[in-house]
Amino acid sequence: MERILSKEEIAELLSAVREGQVETEVAPEPFPEERDVKRLDLSQAHRYGRRRFGNFDLILDAFARNCGISITNRLQRSVNIQRVLIEPKQFDPFLAGFQQHSAIGIVRLDPLKYSGLFIFDGSMSFFFVETMLGGAIGATPLMPARSLTPIEVNVIRSIMVTACLDLQKAFQPLVKLEASLLRIEIDPRLVNILPPDAEIMVVSYSISAENLPTAMFHLVLPYASLEPLRDKMKESFVDISSTRTTSWVHILKESLLEMELEMTAQSGEILLPIGQIVNMKEGDVVYLGYDPNTPLRVLVVGQPKFNAQAGIHKGRKAVRITTRIE
Repeated sequence: MERILSKEEIAELLSAVREGQVETEVAPEPFPEERDVKRLDLSQAHRYGRRRFGNFDLILDAFARNCGISITNRLQRSVNIQRVLIEPKQFDPFLAGFQQHSAIGIVRLDPLKYSGLFIFDGSMSFFFVETMLGGAIGATPLMPARSLTPIEVNVIRSIMVTACLDLQKAFQPLVKLEASLLRIEIDPRLVNILPPDAEIMVVSYSISAENLPTAMFHLVLPYASLEPLRDKMKESFVDISSTRTTSWVHILKESLLEMELEMTAQSGEILLPIGQIVNMKEGDVVYLGYDPNTPLRVLVVGQPKFNAQAGIHKGRKAVRITTRIE
């Protein structure tokens, strides 16, 4: 506890202050060194803060998986696509930063309000062109410093059409999207799908493949088109599992179901010496020891799987499956 001054001590202190024996002014603190000040636009920060969409990253990652698998199947080369960045931009300044050797695909997004963009940078575009035109596997693709020719644009068109289908699959948990490629432009100045100051979401993906230098793929979506989907993105029905329809297990199951197998309806079989087979001629009768009233055996890749009855269907020989052979 602090000691309380007596009346005499207070009087002596006041007297010392009046006579200048006690300093009452505090020395000023040194002024801090000058520093660079960054401008903060509160209105802009507030506007971009409202542009966050919950769970939408799941849709974007599903698109990357779908697109990577589709391009791998088309090129017969392993291609990996990964999401790198999501950032808000203004439409005109963003497009102004692209050179004229990029491929800009304008994509209609029904029933959304505005169209979107697929942007392949020069490295990605020429890699696709060289690969699809029969470039040697393992060779480093050429990256000429020029714009794409009309023929090269048509080659890239098929990749973008496939990407439209992948985008539709990714959006299935949110909306029944119909994405279609309208046209491909080389000059960014000819892309006029939005007002210059319109806000857009730019999703950047990195593309990696054998001997491919760093390549980027950008998906551009107008915020005005995504705004009506905000509530749906927050709802619980946007399940993570629903965005993983292209997992390897699912792909393998679909591939197995579409695989073609040889089926044979067998009425009988016998063993014959080579000499008799060599001397066979037209009109010879081979006795199989087969009773016509006995069911046929149906073989799948040489393995007995079913019993069947022989007959005719629409003028053609056919068999009716009667039982399964366990």
